[in-house]
Amino acid sequence: LFKSIGKEYLLSDPRFATRNQRTLNSALVEAEIQEWSGRQTAAEMMRVMNASGVPSAEVEDRKKQFATRS
Repeated sequence: LFKSIGKEYLLSDPRFATRNQRTLNSALVEAEIQEWSGRQTAAEMMRVMNASGVPSAEVEDRKKQFATRS
């Protein structure tokens, strides 16, 4: 995921080196992802994730969900 979002430098950060460390530092992981995703459209995020093989799906809010139903 870090490679996919252009944050390869985090791979060498000991706070994220193992699954356990990433869990212990989940707020930091979340902040890094939010910083990146806040600058992307949903379509851009899906393109990046799909191209990288990162499992993902767009989550629609209720307004958008009901607006598309006619």
